[in-house]
Amino acid sequence: MNATTTTCTAIKFSLVQVDQESTSEQRFVLHDGVCEVGRGGECEIRISNGSVSKRHARLIVKGLQLVIEDLGSTN
Repeated sequence: MNATTTTCTAIKFSLVQVDQESTSEQRFVLHDGVCEVGRGGECEIRISNGSVSKRHARLIVKGLQLVIEDLGSTN
């Protein structure tokens, strides 16, 4: 799995993904701005799991607010 983060001035949130098969975890730091989560190469947070859509969700961080927007995937 690969992850990139957007640039900003302050860290507000972090997201932890746990791989249940290997019990490993990966931490993503979320900054002010928008990033997408999914299997697709264009997503800032990539999750290589068949149950995750290519574009699964959008995370929007503004100040102390975190909004998770479902992108209408079927899985």
